[in-house]
Amino acid sequence: MRWITALLLALLLSAPAMQEGEANMPVDAFIEKAGIEADADLRDRLAAFIEEQGYTARIIGLMDPALARRYAENLAADVPISYEGLLNESPVPLPESLDGLRELAVLHPEGAATASLLVDFERGLLYYDDARPVPMDVCRATRAAALTPETAGALLDILNRADLHHWDDDYPGDARAGVNVLALRFDTGVTRYTAAALSHAPDEVLETLLALLAVGAGS
Repeated sequence: MRWITALLLALLLSAPAMQEGEANMPVDAFIEKAGIEADADLRDRLAAFIEEQGYTARIIGLMDPALARRYAENLAADVPISYEGLLNESPVPLPESLDGLRELAVLHPEGAATASLLVDFERGLLYYDDARPVPMDVCRATRAAALTPETAGALLDILNRADLHHWDDDYPGDARAGVNVLALRFDTGVTRYTAAALSHAPDEVLETLLALLAVGAGS
């Protein structure tokens, strides 16, 4: 991954500098594609997002208007688009209590697809998709909903019944078919459990993930 990042950085540094009007073009194209009005603050956020993603006016022109609008809405509301840290931050031990749970992510590979769930308990948000990993980009989730107290309670009940303190951090095996992931963010950091799609993980591991996904799908 580092060589990919280095290559992209080199290409960016070697690219000719844009004039001010050219730099604004992708922002204007994005605003037009999303069908929104944008004040100076939102324009700045859009410009930073577009630069981070490497979007050009041409790429934006090919974007689904509904997706562009969701990006703009999240940026305007200062709501995260990516929760990638749940998947790549260095893990920490599970706290004694789940009461301080801030974020939850579940990934379950099924053939070429990956069913996934992302829950932001602090902001009261839930995202679910039966085919793609939503923690990388929640705006692409097929289901986005407010997290109700009932749904939050159901998710916590499943986690408490699973007795995570007795789980191994990782259940190795044949990962060519994908890896199951349960990630939990607390004030202390991210606790993460992984299990190869083909492994000797206890039945309760997969059962817990499927139960969490079922709640997300039905919310």
